Amino acid sequence: MIIVYGLLALIAGVVITFSSTLNAQLGKSIGTYKAALYHNSVGALLATIMAIFTLRDLESGFKSLEQVPLYLYSGGLVTVAVVISTIRLVPKIPIIYTTLSVFIGQFLVGFIIDWYMGIKFSIGRMVGFLIIFLGLALNIYIEVQKQSNS
Repeated sequence: MIIVYGLLALIAGVVITFSSTLNAQLGKSIGTYKAALYHNSVGALLATIMAIFTLRDLESGFKSLEQVPLYLYSGGLVTVAVVISTIRLVPKIPIIYTTLSVFIGQFLVGFIIDWYMGIKFSIGRMVGFLIIFLGLALNIYIEVQKQSNS
């Protein structure tokens, strides 16, 4: 089962990268905030359609929303911030740097959340993270050296 979840995570990474690229291109054409509005509106519409077709009892589904703590709905605000950030970043730095930087941020926050929840962090994960981080840092250093020599 872990292979299936790993593949789903890989697919999510591919989709996020394509989404960032497409949103950045849309942002260039119509503006950052209009692109973010379009992105999130289409997402909300699709999520609504999926919810309607997957909830057997729509009324009880809405009633269960009242039982969820209010702060848990802040994910939508975070999504808007992520979309706007990537729309702004992708045209300014290569997508590989954007993607790796987002990964590093996700990894660090994941580490903090796991630590807070008492989940042990393996040395193997830390070594993998450090390899990716050092690779990104080395690549950026080489790029800066190339630009300064040009």
